Amino acid sequence: MTPVVRPPHPWSDLGCAPAELCLAVGGLLRGEDAALAGQLAGGGLSSQALDILVARHRMGPFLNFRLEGSPLGPVLPAELRARISKTAERQAVLAERCLSGLDELAKAFQAEGIPLVVIKGLEMAQRLFGGVSRRGFWDLDLLVREVDRHRTCRLLESRGFHLKSSVFLSERLSARFTHALDYAKGEIKLDLHWCLSRLPGLRIDSAGLFARAERLDLHKLEVQVLSLEDELAFVLVSVFADIQRGYLRLQSLVDIWALLQRLPDLDWAGFFARRRLERSEFICRGVLGLLLGSLGLEAEFPALKQALGVTPSRDEALFVLERSGGGSRGKRWAAQRLPVTRPYYACWWLVSLPFRTAVSHPRFRRKV
Repeated sequence: MTPVVRPPHPWSDLGCAPAELCLAVGGLLRGEDAALAGQLAGGGLSSQALDILVARHRMGPFLNFRLEGSPLGPVLPAELRARISKTAERQAVLAERCLSGLDELAKAFQAEGIPLVVIKGLEMAQRLFGGVSRRGFWDLDLLVREVDRHRTCRLLESRGFHLKSSVFLSERLSARFTHALDYAKGEIKLDLHWCLSRLPGLRIDSAGLFARAERLDLHKLEVQVLSLEDELAFVLVSVFADIQRGYLRLQSLVDIWALLQRLPDLDWAGFFARRRLERSEFICRGVLGLLLGSLGLEAEFPALKQALGVTPSRDEALFVLERSGGGSRGKRWAAQRLPVTRPYYACWWLVSLPFRTAVSHPRFRRKV
């Protein structure tokens, strides 16, 4: 087994109040840089909060470009400014590696006739933040149709990619309970997805995802990406899963904010009706409510606020997001929004546990 080195939890032993993290992020998203600078200079906001955002919430690359020309930048400690800059430099190197891997694989997939959609890291950094090094991510994420999963795995192996995830019993059976496998080739890390989520009860229209996919120019590469609405729905479900396991990073809420910025005229009644068909409506409503409440963004998105109705306060949102014993608060919150009964979910959880653990737990990573 691979020795496990656990990174610090995003919400525990912070050295500052958890609310300060939300105060800082919410202020930046609302454009209140001068007010934040005043709070930082006056002691109402600690630089430790921003340090935690860099170290544990993957927000260094975002902060690096966001603070350019901001009055907040000059009042930050020099060591923190240097740390933020360093994360952006490392992110640029990671992005170049991912782009190199994508260039190679896009051609191979096309030659084999396997439709491919680029998701998460690279494309979100470019599409939502204007540059591949402006969002923190570690690997290249690709989505293929489930019918192409086996063929794609063999293709990756033929191109020198090695499977890092372990598989319990069989690859085919494992795929019924998991949504992705991890691969690596040298310094390039790859997550191969064949569906967006395996949460029980969801009915995501995978064929529709490919039919609605859009083109994106990604550093001289023309790739397929999810439509903005599909990406929003995907990120909401992904964030829900992070909350469920008690490990949400605030960069994920920034991603949702950026998507909402690009969907100013979204018909929320229609959006929630489409999520109802996928049985993810209450999941999406719950995550969007936590976004508005935790970061104080109700006034920024009045149509969404009206569609949601009552949203949690910052304290109520933090009660869900902060670390609790075994992640119990996040699990209880999530259980109330899943589209299945609690007995059904308990049975699914027990049956799927060995498959999910083998694929995703660091202890069972294969050495490459």
